[in-house]
Amino acid sequence: MGTVNAALIGLLVGSALLVAGLAAPFAVAVAVLAGLAFFLASLLRGKRRYDSVWRNNRPIHPTPGAAG
Repeated sequence: MGTVNAALIGLLVGSALLVAGLAAPFAVAVAVLAGLAFFLASLLRGKRRYDSVWRNNRPIHPTPGAAG
């Protein structure tokens, strides 16, 4: 999902910059950077959430004999 959203954000930013009258190479470069920034932010947020859930995980059926 993050990949698709990053691509759409890149297209939106690039299109907006082209409509604003900026040169195409500049608009493409900024659009790629915007897409990569969103993708990286999505990865970091997902990793933080995954780590939080894993850290707070309480097993439903703990290992027999395990201290808990």
